[in-house]
Amino acid sequence: MSEIESIATGVSEVSKASRKFMDVIISFFLPRRIRKQADAYKYAMEQVIPTASKHGVAIIKLEIGQEGLSIASAPLTSVNRAEMLSEARSERHQENFEAILQHAYKETLLLPEAEVYSEQPNSRWMDTFYEYAKNVDEEEVRRIWGKILSSEIHVPESFSLRTLDLLKNLSQKEANSFSELARLVFNRRFVYFDEGMLKRFGFSFDDILSLEAAGLLQRSVFFVAGEEELIKHRIVVYYGRRAFEVRLAYQKGSREASQYDVPAMPSLRLTAAGAELATLIKERNVKEYYELLHSFYRNNGLNPMDWSSSSGTPQDYEWAPIGPKVDNTSYW
Repeated sequence: MSEIESIATGVSEVSKASRKFMDVIISFFLPRRIRKQADAYKYAMEQVIPTASKHGVAIIKLEIGQEGLSIASAPLTSVNRAEMLSEARSERHQENFEAILQHAYKETLLLPEAEVYSEQPNSRWMDTFYEYAKNVDEEEVRRIWGKILSSEIHVPESFSLRTLDLLKNLSQKEANSFSELARLVFNRRFVYFDEGMLKRFGFSFDDILSLEAAGLLQRSVFFVAGEEELIKHRIVVYYGRRAFEVRLAYQKGSREASQYDVPAMPSLRLTAAGAELATLIKERNVKEYYELLHSFYRNNGLNPMDWSSSSGTPQDYEWAPIGPKVDNTSYW
């Protein structure tokens, strides 16, 4: 039984999310499968053909009937070898893709019903996803592709084709580094960038250069405030489920809305693709980092004021430790 079939038969209590997931997978991917349909065929692929090829013999005809296998052979030619190579590649592609489907389905089971849209994903997007995902053989990166597929099925246009194009070249090391950095993202796209500060969280400057080269972030930018916030005489910093507000003071002798003393925070800015991928990282609750964001404004003569978190007052918020997880996995 293939991974696709095992997912389908393993659904006992069918939620709205699960039903849509299976409808999309069957519609887009099941018809294209070239699968082993019986134990006899599996035996032929795994035992008969490899053994024959070792002895310079090609299987040119293989039929499966009620009485078993019917095999015709011939000397191995370059055409036969090319066909065998193509078959092996197809098998590897399918194994990669079905592993990603497993990750996607696990993500689907965690989705609230309210987050499932009736709209179907774009066929071009799904075709592109398959062409890229079938080559992914690193488990951590497969997990990312699985999360993306689940998100796109249930909320179409969550991830752009440009993001898929970038992701296909992302290494497991880069994926792990980005998952750590994404824990420090505030206001959706910014990371406070101070080289000494980043070292405290386990990043080297080479890590930042690598993620920049991968197209996930930009250096040498500053976080200030949006025009709408300036009109309200404030800066609001959102980090995870917490936020604080900084009231701005006019420059001396000025009452113009654009004439505030607004400190510019040196930052990394996620690209559009980086911002899309960062939405997959939900764990943003590093206390020391939040306090560093506070201290930047205090050091510039301003007074940050905490808002209550969605989980209650700031005092009952659960902070996470600094650094990688104990089991050395990432936060994907």
